[in-house]
Amino acid sequence: MTPEQAFAAICLAAVASDGVVGRDEARSLRIELEFRTPYVGMDEATMAGLFDDLLELWRSEGTEALVAKAAPCLNQVQRETALAVAIQLVRADRIIEPEELKFIDQLAAHLDLLPLLLLLVSLALPAMPALAVAPVDFPAAAPEGHVLDSADVLSRASTGELGARLANFESDHINANLVTVKRLDYNVDLDLFASELLSRWHGSDDDSDLLIAIDSGANAARIAADPSLLKRLPNALLESTADETMSVALRDGGRYRQATIDALSRLETVLAGQEDPGPPELTEQVAVVSNVPTKEETEESNALIWVAVLLVLGTLVPMATWWVFSR
Repeated sequence: MTPEQAFAAICLAAVASDGVVGRDEARSLRIELEFRTPYVGMDEATMAGLFDDLLELWRSEGTEALVAKAAPCLNQVQRETALAVAIQLVRADRIIEPEELKFIDQLAAHLDLLPLLLLLVSLALPAMPALAVAPVDFPAAAPEGHVLDSADVLSRASTGELGARLANFESDHINANLVTVKRLDYNVDLDLFASELLSRWHGSDDDSDLLIAIDSGANAARIAADPSLLKRLPNALLESTADETMSVALRDGGRYRQATIDALSRLETVLAGQEDPGPPELTEQVAVVSNVPTKEETEESNALIWVAVLLVLGTLVPMATWWVFSR
């Protein structure tokens, strides 16, 4: 394997380390290579042939074997550059999977660059989005402030405000909490996540548990409650609150604070013994009638003729007036 093939092989392994070559990752791979020597001098056919061969090797032997064959073909400078580019490529889709982190560790070991990896990761990880998560990735106990904003979509003021609203549920012996996530593991849907985290954060046996979960990646919400609370807050109410009440604000520019406030207000009303106000009424957007003519109306209009006539008259009338009064 030539150094050119080896460097491209490591870049390909980086974007394929999670088993999927996404559009953003493929675009980043092309950008990373097409302006680098010697790839900048390759035509489309040569580049396509290079990656066809590497893809065939990757499919037959896997990512680790591809990296193992490529690493010895690079000198020290090329190895350091390859590691830095690989870290950049796995971040291209803005989601860092556990498989991709494992790949970076293995790549650094193959390249004998573990000390450099620590430096690069310390610089790159603060800008990385949150990993895909599951309930087991969260603390064993509920947050003291009743809000865990792991998706980082709430301001400090909003976190404090919502935490205070959730704390008010304690007067009804309800341990209420809010959690936001950026992305869930592929084998976990939001319903399952909410119910499992609710059990994980179970408080006192004398209190009921309530959890509002928001997935900022999908702009979706779920509300879970333990069986003792379902007598006061039926499943139908919780589903309607999450799917209808919260969805209005979530889909309107991702207003997570407002969505939570709307949900809490509806649940508080029901807990107070009042009638369920129901989901908000959706207002129909009425198209504003414009007085600006359409293209078809403009084409059918005689306005151009009238303008031409007025221009001619505007020229001839002053000339005729001058001629009459100058005699």
